[in-house]
Amino acid sequence: MKLPITVGEAIRGATVEVPTPVGTVKVNIPAGAQSGQRLRVRGKGVPAHGQSPAGDLYLELMVRVPKEKIAQEVIDKIDRAYTEDVRKDLRL
Repeated sequence: MKLPITVGEAIRGATVEVPTPVGTVKVNIPAGAQSGQRLRVRGKGVPAHGQSPAGDLYLELMVRVPKEKIAQEVIDKIDRAYTEDVRKDLRL
């Protein structure tokens, strides 16, 4: 399941509520979370062939950025927080 999170939740970490086949559960998002990162929620997935116990639920984090205009100084401050080139390992 893809789980959208805010930039703030990704940076500082958060606890968010997530719907599962067995009801809503609280999931801890670790500080420094990245888009594409996967989290496992043990025992909250779909039971295999209708049997118990339920399997694990996997969440894929998706950091969502606001569509509305953000103050340039806020964007600049975030950009300065990067300590390394985010594309340093990019290869064809």
